[in-house]
Amino acid sequence: MENEVNYIAFCLGYDLINEMLSKSEASECDINYDFCNYLANKFIKTDYYKNEKYSTYDNLREWLNDNQDIIKSEHLYFSGIDNKTIIEIGKRNSTPVALVEHHFKDGTKEYIVAFNYEVNNEKVNWGYGYYYNNDIKKAKEDFEKVKAGGNLADTFTKDNKKKHKERER
Repeated sequence: MENEVNYIAFCLGYDLINEMLSKSEASECDINYDFCNYLANKFIKTDYYKNEKYSTYDNLREWLNDNQDIIKSEHLYFSGIDNKTIIEIGKRNSTPVALVEHHFKDGTKEYIVAFNYEVNNEKVNWGYGYYYNNDIKKAKEDFEKVKAGGNLADTFTKDNKKKHKERER
């Protein structure tokens, strides 16, 4: 397994994400090496890695393509450039949405359902968002609602919580 992680980290660093790493504000070798190892270990836990129809390299390339914004945000966080990471992405109709984890210096986190998000070379941005403090469960529920085309305008009102419970009966 260790050889597989090393192979994947090598493919990432010297081929698949080399451009992202070399253009980074924090292009220090140790950071990039550690980040490639982190991604390699993360990839091995995915269904992409388990797909035996294709080579590890092809599966890795597909995983990177399907998760490029998440990986870019993780690199910005990993290298100390930004304090936000994208947990999941989706669309509400044609609007890009993301579930974002905002890390604070004191170790606390807040979660955001971010609309019209983008990831540039400096940070994760969004047009507007709904903030959930440290309530990841509620943030994930609302993120799923958004991906299904739902609206969050009344997500925090007490009346909405009461109506929601009545509908569940």
